[in-house]
Amino acid sequence: EASEQFEDNSCDVVFIDMDHTFDAVMRDIQAWTKKVKVGGYIAGHDYTQAYKNSVVRAVRSSFDLPSISQKLDCWVVKKE
Repeated sequence: EASEQFEDNSCDVVFIDMDHTFDAVMRDIQAWTKKVKVGGYIAGHDYTQAYKNSVVRAVRSSFDLPSISQKLDCWVVKKE
């Protein structure tokens, strides 16, 4: 619902840290990626072994592996 309050291509950075189920992460990524400007970043929390069956799988299903950076337990993708 929160993503609906923002125009497409209007955000420099979006950080996702909500429901960690696969379907929820996929919905968040789909909803928020279009809100990020080209050259901006979409990122999220809990990209760790504990969430391997949900967060990691959803992120890797949404973006090409080479474009995903990991910083501690966060994932980061620059929108090209």
